[in-house]
Amino acid sequence: MKKMHLFRTFTAVCMAFSMTFGNIGGTLTVSAAENAPSDGDYYPIEPVSADIPTYSAYYDKYASAERPDKIITINGADCISAENGEFSVGGYADSFGGERENCLIWESGGEVIYGFDTQESGNYCISVSFCPMISDSPEIEFSLAVDGEIPYSTASHIKLNRVWVNEKDISTDMRGNQIRPTQVQTEQWQETFLGDSDGLFSEPLFIHLEKGHHELTFTAERAEFVLESLTLCNQEKLPTYAEYAADCDFSGT
Repeated sequence: MKKMHLFRTFTAVCMAFSMTFGNIGGTLTVSAAENAPSDGDYYPIEPVSADIPTYSAYYDKYASAERPDKIITINGADCISAENGEFSVGGYADSFGGERENCLIWESGGEVIYGFDTQESGNYCISVSFCPMISDSPEIEFSLAVDGEIPYSTASHIKLNRVWVNEKDISTDMRGNQIRPTQVQTEQWQETFLGDSDGLFSEPLFIHLEKGHHELTFTAERAEFVLESLTLCNQEKLPTYAEYAADCDFSGT
């Protein structure tokens, strides 16, 4: 009888163990399914169209092309057309009194087209001199088309940063702890190369151009910035450490 009692007790414990952990396993499975985000919650980096290559594929195709030394600068005011938005041209001063002339003042969304000629075929980066206007939007975002076509998916969502500063000086409380001030926007002239907003490439984006006439089209829903100029050029190539060291004088004389 004692053995039978022990056997029944052991069997009951095993069944309870199985049911308990079986339920836990079921619960975890159901919970994971219930908490799994729907397809709409994912934001993968994908081409905007199957016909538009990724920048990685574009880079691999043209990376070995020439990078001309020629510099092409276009004033912001010298656009071919500016449509479907609020635009004006003229001088503009930032919050620090820095004033620039021949600017395109882009106060809303719309489309702007610039035309230019290249004397050499090759890869060109684009540098912009601009001043962000104070806006409800934290970033400036637009698409870039070359001769009417977006060259790669990354060009469909290029971003420029606005400038943020402390609203007031850093203060301290009664215990001597520093209090971080609120950040507010300000307007300040900046110059930067157009880069990869996805963060996959640290170098400036480039576009491949054949010799001849071309057009750049910038399209935005909300822009709110002032464009002084566009410059098509290439960054100066920095020497390797070995090249730098070879030019250094380590003699101490």
